[in-house]
Amino acid sequence: MPPQSIRRLSEVLTPTMVAAYARGIDGNYEEASCGFIVPDDWPERSLAYAASPLTTI
Repeated sequence: MPPQSIRRLSEVLTPTMVAAYARGIDGNYEEASCGFIVPDDWPERSLAYAASPLTTI
């Protein structure tokens, strides 16, 4: 991964889904794996959100 891509991901404030694709035997691309990149403080932020009263719009 190019250094600028890693740097950009380090500035993301919310979880970012990433996925890897591989060409299947039929020639189409298929998702091979996926996951999330989250900020270092995400566990604390998600716990605070879960403990807060929910509001509706």
